[in-house]
Amino acid sequence: MKFSYINSPFHYILIDSFFAEEEYDDVWKELVYLTPKMKDPDERYSNNFKNEPNKKGKGLFLRDVFINREVSTIFQRTRKLHSDEVIQFINTTNYLISGMRKIARDESIVVQNYTDGDYYKPHLDFAILSAITVLHKTPKLS
Repeated sequence: MKFSYINSPFHYILIDSFFAEEEYDDVWKELVYLTPKMKDPDERYSNNFKNEPNKKGKGLFLRDVFINREVSTIFQRTRKLHSDEVIQFINTTNYLISGMRKIARDESIVVQNYTDGDYYKPHLDFAILSAITVLHKTPKLS
């Protein structure tokens, strides 16, 4: 894993190569399994902010598919976010993120699939702390 701390335009931590190759392959297999089960935003929960759609793209909450988290590769592999290596970097880099990590209790994983023309607009969120993972099979060039 390669860590970077970025403080502009907002504070965040970037972790490159979060998954080892075998982990990535395992996660990808689960994503392939989940993709046909994904639903449009209006089918899952409110997709509106100020009466305008705030996103376009299919997705799902992992907890709706895997009642037992132990059988989900994604749940298992993302636990690395709580590893000593990650926590040490967070604790020595940004006290605010470190403090938020200590009070963030809910681990709700949303899996999204975006294709050309899909989006997720800036929005208000109820999460104290968010971890965003971007995965792709081949790099998408702009």
